[in-house]
Amino acid sequence: MFVDAQADYQVRVPSPHTNTSGISWATGITAGRTVALRDFFVATPSDSVHTINNQLAGGRNLLLTPGIYDVAKSISVKRADTVVLGLGQATLTAVDGAIPLTVADVPGVIVAGVTIDAGLVESPVLLQVGKKNGNSSPKKNDPSNPTTLSDVYFRVGGPHVGKADIALEVNRDNVLIDHTWVWRADHGVEGLSDTERWNTNTGRHGLVVNGDNVTATGLFVEHFQEYNTVWNGENGRTILYQNELPYDPPTQADWMHDGVEGWAGYEVANQSGDPPTRRRRCLRFQPEQPDDPYREWLRGPGDPGGAPAPRHDRQPQCRHDRPRGQRGRWPGGCQPDRFSRVRRRLPVISPAVDKRGTRHRCRTTRTPRARTCSVRRPRGRGAGLARG
Repeated sequence: MFVDAQADYQVRVPSPHTNTSGISWATGITAGRTVALRDFFVATPSDSVHTINNQLAGGRNLLLTPGIYDVAKSISVKRADTVVLGLGQATLTAVDGAIPLTVADVPGVIVAGVTIDAGLVESPVLLQVGKKNGNSSPKKNDPSNPTTLSDVYFRVGGPHVGKADIALEVNRDNVLIDHTWVWRADHGVEGLSDTERWNTNTGRHGLVVNGDNVTATGLFVEHFQEYNTVWNGENGRTILYQNELPYDPPTQADWMHDGVEGWAGYEVANQSGDPPTRRRRCLRFQPEQPDDPYREWLRGPGDPGGAPAPRHDRQPQCRHDRPRGQRGRWPGGCQPDRFSRVRRRLPVISPAVDKRGTRHRCRTTRTPRARTCSVRRPRGRGAGLARG
């Protein structure tokens, strides 16, 4: 949003681009369209969903001013090229199991700057883009005019108890997910223990993609109780995926399926080709126990057991297994450097033991190390693994 030379408020809507990098305004204003504020319905939390839907149906865009909107019936976006813009992270909270926001099978819809919260009664989904088995005709699915979700965030629990089966469900083709954080609460103000939270703040999946040609850039999905991300569509792409598996399963039996301990952070359905994923990272807490309940990280077609995490995605067990920005002696924490501004302390892990029962020790730091550590270098500031 900006003020033009005539002192009128305007909203700039960038146009979609492919195969680009870097800033878009280096040589002038970002390509796109300008929408006058008078073409928006400026909503406040006191406005009813009925009023908002009537304004949307009448051809207005929607500007959500800061506040918490209790939504007992879906806000429905049914017109192509509609803009839904939130200011100050306007928050839509589900009431009585409602779906707070739905987007119809139309092209060019923009949803930006909105937080969506689960409510006390379980919602089937918090944001649904397109209907299952909806209209996939070329008129309704224009690859050059995708539906876009920018800076849209989801919470299941945290400020209050929340329940949702799925946070974000994408059924349409040609959707761009541009930076979203999908979070099931692992902490909050509810005053719950981990066991109580596991049974109270319930969420099965964070993101489910059923549409084709869906691209996600900056996708963060955390702590859901089954697969965090399920990708069923074809020709998808994820650029930068960050995931944290849940910390609060009461027992291993509460978090396993089909004889597999745990659920993958990123599931690619068997009927789908593996979508290219750049910079995947799955973070997990390693409790002190001999077996590894977080064994499965990424599952792909024909991989019933799941693929183990890459070396840099496992919980580090000595300095050489840590990213470059986490130097320091195990297990005492890390000294600040250009990547780390605060002193951190990592959880203690049972030391690695060889077949004779002798503890392995890192040759550089003289501290217990993992069996996988094969670094042999002189004493000094080792570089470890490169970040990323």
